[in-house]
Amino acid sequence: MSEINLYDIREVKLLPYQEKVVRKLYNITNHLFSGTYRNIPFKGFLLYGEPGNGKTEIIKQVAKKIYDSFNSVALFFVDGSDIATPKWGDAEKTLKTVFEIPSNSSEKKIILFDDIESLMLARSSELAKEWHYSINSVMFHNIDFLDPTKVMVFATTNRIDLVDKALFSRLYTIEVGIPEKEDLIMFLNFILNDWGVPNSIKSKIEEIVRPMIYANQINDLRRILQKSADIFFEIISEVE
Repeated sequence: MSEINLYDIREVKLLPYQEKVVRKLYNITNHLFSGTYRNIPFKGFLLYGEPGNGKTEIIKQVAKKIYDSFNSVALFFVDGSDIATPKWGDAEKTLKTVFEIPSNSSEKKIILFDDIESLMLARSSELAKEWHYSINSVMFHNIDFLDPTKVMVFATTNRIDLVDKALFSRLYTIEVGIPEKEDLIMFLNFILNDWGVPNSIKSKIEEIVRPMIYANQINDLRRILQKSADIFFEIISEVE
């Protein structure tokens, strides 16, 4: 588990579909952290959808907005490698520490489980091992006793079919859909402008990437980023 300095998170230009999710998450989290609704059954959110549509970035931007509102919010990033250990019982102990917060602390805590299916694998899955059963039990117990006015869990997954279904009654699920072609073109413009790419090189990248978007050869943000970088580095590597 690692703490992310929210002050250092860069505020990025979001696409319309991302802004909609950020606004929804921020408003709900703001109400919960303010203590408006103490008895709500959900203790956080599970964002699911195809790879490369910005789920993790959405959560970071929500956390930054919450930080700007409360000035005492900590964001902790957790992935499977932080928890997994070959020694029996150590993973469960590590997972318990993730949820700890001093009783006298006024600081809010957001815990981000990225690709949560690596931990919370459905018990009905053929891939599930005895280790997953134990981890699931510890996770459910700790989430059930969370105080959502102090701690919120955010999670992402590309494979909601692999996530233990019992998590759905604890984390409110939100689908982050596939971006439209117009969103992808907008993202292409965002990154090229952000990189400070000269117009001559920008035009060359757009001439290649735009047709690929319209032909459905590229349909997510990550691949646009990768393809644009491939072309950009290829061009500048030929300049003496």
